[in-house]
Amino acid sequence: MINKLKSIKKNLIEDNTLVVTLEAGSVTHWQKYIKDKGFNLGIDLFGESAPYKEVYDHFELTEEKITGLIQKKLRE
Repeated sequence: MINKLKSIKKNLIEDNTLVVTLEAGSVTHWQKYIKDKGFNLGIDLFGESAPYKEVYDHFELTEEKITGLIQKKLRE
């Protein structure tokens, strides 16, 4: 059973795939899945308080910024 689960996890993300995670909270738990295949976007700080759109703007989690980062990575 353990070997089957390892095989499933290994095959979820192909070797040559760009993986981007987007999390409204901490992104540290995603790193074990993406390793060096992409990047994590999110908020790893505690204590920010404002309407969500203001918080997202503060952390540059806007549509324009996110798509720009992904397009840049795809051109590399």
